Amino acid sequence: MRRLLSLIPLLCFLSILGCEEQPYYLDLAWSPNEEPDLAGYRVYYGTSSREYINFIDVGKVTTYRLDNLLEDLEYYIAVTAYDMSGNESDFSEEVSGVGAISG
Repeated sequence: MRRLLSLIPLLCFLSILGCEEQPYYLDLAWSPNEEPDLAGYRVYYGTSSREYINFIDVGKVTTYRLDNLLEDLEYYIAVTAYDMSGNESDFSEEVSGVGAISG
């Protein structure tokens, strides 16, 4: 579970003006972990580099839409994998971006 994950942002992280009432999002994808006892992934995020104040357990998927983000705010994101015993990998490489508008 020590192998790092490769996080690939799917969007160019566009910031779109106006329509403040619409939620902002970032689409994420990463390379799968090949460990046979893989149980799932956690997406960690926050507004400062390497200071993740939130995480979401996304299960065994390798894509995720991080939504309900705030306008004009840069988010820093990393992913970990965990196994059936609860062991968690190191963080993937960090990516950052400003959310696009849902619509």
